[in-house]
Amino acid sequence: MQPHTSEKLMIGYATIASEINSNKEVSFDYILVPTGGGALVCAIASFYKQVAPETKIIAVEPEVCKPFSQSILQDKLIRE
Repeated sequence: MQPHTSEKLMIGYATIASEINSNKEVSFDYILVPTGGGALVCAIASFYKQVAPETKIIAVEPEVCKPFSQSILQDKLIRE
């Protein structure tokens, strides 16, 4: 099952953002999110766009595994 095609997995990923946001004593200017295929960062960004649009979400990826940035650069889905 590919994470980016499963609504249930995307909802599950968004719960991570909900947990981060649950501490009302702290607000974030930026949140760094590891990315591979992009599903996790998309779910977290979607959540924050609704509840705290001023928070910037930044996708980060390891140098040795870059399917997310390569997909953007090549304008097609790259799987690892």
